[in-house]
Amino acid sequence: MGVDISIQEEQFSIKNTNNYDLFIITGMDRFSFLVGDNQSNLLALKSHVFNSNNDLTASIKNVCLEEDLLKLPYRSVKIGLINGEHTFIPDRLFNAEDPKAYLASTVSDKGNKNIHIDRLKNLDSRQIYQVDQDLEFCLQQYFPTARLFHVLTPLVLGLQQISSHQNGRKVYVYVREKRAHIFLFEDRNFLFANSFSFKTDKDFIYYTMLVYDQFKLDASEVPLYYSGFILENSQLYHQLYRYIRFLNPVPRPVFFKYGEQGNS
Repeated sequence: MGVDISIQEEQFSIKNTNNYDLFIITGMDRFSFLVGDNQSNLLALKSHVFNSNNDLTASIKNVCLEEDLLKLPYRSVKIGLINGEHTFIPDRLFNAEDPKAYLASTVSDKGNKNIHIDRLKNLDSRQIYQVDQDLEFCLQQYFPTARLFHVLTPLVLGLQQISSHQNGRKVYVYVREKRAHIFLFEDRNFLFANSFSFKTDKDFIYYTMLVYDQFKLDASEVPLYYSGFILENSQLYHQLYRYIRFLNPVPRPVFFKYGEQGNS
């Protein structure tokens, strides 16, 4: 475990944290948090890298005990969870009586899990996902007022906004922790979502091209927009470019204004 990103702007004040917002994103390999003010200024940012073989809950506990910034009072706390135990369901098909049934064929039933549902009003759908009970209890202990959400919820809503400005069909893929999340939009309409794990670049290409084949998309015309852990100079990018003509990074939304440290 170690820190690979650490930023704290001079205007950050411990005395004013009651007026700041704390945002946390955590998954198997990383725990990141940032602090922002009501003017959307990014005041602090830090990211801890985990050994994915270690217990996630124990790793998070260690960070919470070590990080003084996480012990301060904040105006609001939001926690985005990254995991593969999720699915998207259209509102017209959703049955609130047994939401766990939607996950039965896609996730493991090992361990004690809590079911969470994020409502995506603009997409007329919901995201259903599992959270390990020990992990959720740990987060509630350290952040009792926090709101939990799946990190793909704001991502897919942001992609809809981007897609609404572009005509036709387009594919978006987000990569993290050797796991890819792929989405298909037509104009602003959300058509398809899938997640898959991959070990090699060949696996990634196979599952990506499967979407093109399934929806009869012309790889020489339908663009793919990528985000996350895909770099333009990476082997994965060059392999993908052999099959898909138009590859572009997803435009970054500007949620925060960076200070001197963040821009350096």
